[in-house]
Amino acid sequence: MIDVADRIGPFKKDYDRALIVRFTTHSAASEVLAKRRALKGSGITIAEDLTPTNAAKFRKFREIKCVQRAWTKRGEIYVKGEDGFVLKVGPRDTVEDITKRLLTQTLSTHQKQTKQSAILQHAQPDKSKTQIRTGDTSTRKDREKSRSPANVTNYSATTNTPEPTASVGCPLA
Repeated sequence: MIDVADRIGPFKKDYDRALIVRFTTHSAASEVLAKRRALKGSGITIAEDLTPTNAAKFRKFREIKCVQRAWTKRGEIYVKGEDGFVLKVGPRDTVEDITKRLLTQTLSTHQKQTKQSAILQHAQPDKSKTQIRTGDTSTRKDREKSRSPANVTNYSATTNTPEPTASVGCPLA
């Protein structure tokens, strides 16, 4: 299972140096990495050996506020935004590019949720203002026009729900 194990870093008194381990097969390494959560809280950490570029990107993603979670798998970085949207970070992707994509996704998700809630609010009658009409004077065309999607949009524009702005999202740290 383990092919070679070496200590890395300078020797310091009262300090345990890290180990770098090479496994005989990829499946053995994957098995150990999959079971590393069992060591949570024990003071032992198992992490992948990333390239310096990927290690720097990974550290930066863990500091960004709009990133809910960042992890690595087989040397590749994955990022989960606040709305649950997962992105795989490519080798040429910068931290700023991924942050912009997460922000765009978060804003579009927020806009969809705002529209859906406005449609639901419009579809449900306000029971406090319900009136019984004995003679409806409106025509069928008027009633159909009031239910059109254009009026739903106008309705959502008149509600007090704030429109998403660029400030909703994540600053770079």
